[in-house]
Amino acid sequence: MRSDAALAHGDFKPWNLLARQEGGVWQICGVLDWEFACAATPLLDFATFLRDEQARPAGFADSFAAAYRTAGGALPDGWRRLTRLVDLLNLLQMLQWSGDQATADLRRVVGETLDAL
Repeated sequence: MRSDAALAHGDFKPWNLLARQEGGVWQICGVLDWEFACAATPLLDFATFLRDEQARPAGFADSFAAAYRTAGGALPDGWRRLTRLVDLLNLLQMLQWSGDQATADLRRVVGETLDAL
């Protein structure tokens, strides 16, 4: 895989997306909150978007990846594991400035991430 950086949103989560329905099909029509935008691997946005994948319907991540590829994006072999590793860096960084309840939640998510690796 090439290691070229791309524009990454940095906080790519469902509540930062605007969607509209056209002809019975939902489409993303806008992306909000660009304060963490940076040059990075696209896996950074995959990591954030799929962090709570277990709370999503079965096949959610694969559908997200398929849509990304359909739009012209390329994902490396092992993209799921790489995505988890990228997110692990985010989670560990968040631990340093989180409050007590957030720390407990983050530790749980870190544990789940490590278990999945």
